[in-house]
Amino acid sequence: LKIWFQLCIDGVEEITGRLRRDVRHARWLAEQVQATPNWMVVAPVTLQTICVRHEPVGVDGAPLDAVALDAHTQRWAAALNASGRAFVTSAQLDGRWMVRLSIGAAATEEADVAAGWAAIQDAAAAAAPAAPARGAAAPAAPARGGAAPARGPGATCDMIWNHYAQELIDGGSAALVAARTKNAKAGFEAGSTIYDACFGCHARFIPRPANSRYTAPFPSDEEIRQKGGAKGQ
Repeated sequence: LKIWFQLCIDGVEEITGRLRRDVRHARWLAEQVQATPNWMVVAPVTLQTICVRHEPVGVDGAPLDAVALDAHTQRWAAALNASGRAFVTSAQLDGRWMVRLSIGAAATEEADVAAGWAAIQDAAAAAAPAAPARGAAAPAAPARGGAAPARGPGATCDMIWNHYAQELIDGGSAALVAARTKNAKAGFEAGSTIYDACFGCHARFIPRPANSRYTAPFPSDEEIRQKGGAKGQ
């Protein structure tokens, strides 16, 4: 159902072009990771997600052991997310922690990917035991459209970002209960909550395509704040 709605809003050509662009960006980023010392791509890059690991040496110059390396991975991923410069997810692959870099936002362009890669390297270098300098900057991706403005939630938007995250959690929990109890009405209501959260978040943080067929007004930040405040009472 969500795919159908997205096709109605953006159209097949818009989505196809975006997917091809994201895959191209992912391949470019994977090349930068593989060409940078102490960085590894730990899984095949088939679509727009890159799984990476930073493997620095310790203070004594020796490679980190498995426990220390896992702690380093989670530490720099958390620091990067807290900075607001980029958002990643850590996960386990074959029992070891790594970080997933997913490129899929509608507004993301080459300059955004290059800036994100620089932020990732900075976070990992700062979290490393010896805090080594980050080395030479990765070559910039060819910018056909020029530098893109900064996007994403950022520190000033945390409350709105958290609101949508909580909506997804609530909707997902309700959907799980509805599925287990085979309650169709509750399932539709949970789906509506999830869709509203996705739509509102995309509206707030991703510019609407110029050729969008959807013309209904998006919720304002003030409406979101009022709804969040009412929930907290």
